[in-house]
Amino acid sequence: MEYNLKLTKDNYHKAVLLMVNTISQLGLTNLEIDILATMLKQGIIIVNTDTREILRKVLDKGKYTLNNYIIQLKDKGILIEHVGTKSLEINPNIVTAIKDSKTSFNLELV
Repeated sequence: MEYNLKLTKDNYHKAVLLMVNTISQLGLTNLEIDILATMLKQGIIIVNTDTREILRKVLDKGKYTLNNYIIQLKDKGILIEHVGTKSLEINPNIVTAIKDSKTSFNLELV
């Protein structure tokens, strides 16, 4: 059985993150998914002072609220330390999974 979903550029990142979150049991909240989807849609891979400001404006969140969610994403391994800096970056495994315009999930009952 095969199901095909056609997604727009506006909802692609969020839809894939929702599926990955469910299948992989990442335990991401809706706001954490929104933050990640916004980052990917805006082309933000590295989280630093400038990109935090962009995220705050786009998501209409306060500084401390966003920082708390960024810490939670780091604790869950979604954001990792960027080599050689104090910045954080989206885990490359997530970026790779979402980068393709076509993502497949194969489920097998065992």
